[in-house]
Amino acid sequence: MALLQKADRLHSCNGAEKAQGLNALLERKEEFDQKWQYLWRLSRAYADAHDFAMDLAEKKSYAENGNHRFHDYGLICKCTL
Repeated sequence: MALLQKADRLHSCNGAEKAQGLNALLERKEEFDQKWQYLWRLSRAYADAHDFAMDLAEKKSYAENGNHRFHDYGLICKCTL
């Protein structure tokens, strides 16, 4: 589970490295798709990317994309700006 360890490490960093965690997780979606450990880190990475975004449109994009992704899993995500 090197991917999950990488996601945890990137989450603990500052700045742009946090946003890299989302990309790393999305690149391996097919491999980890239904595992709760992956989904938990994916939701955290969306929150990190949202928090790091500089403008409202980018924040909105992360919130909407994260919300749609988790809706596809049958999960409800309440994202606010």
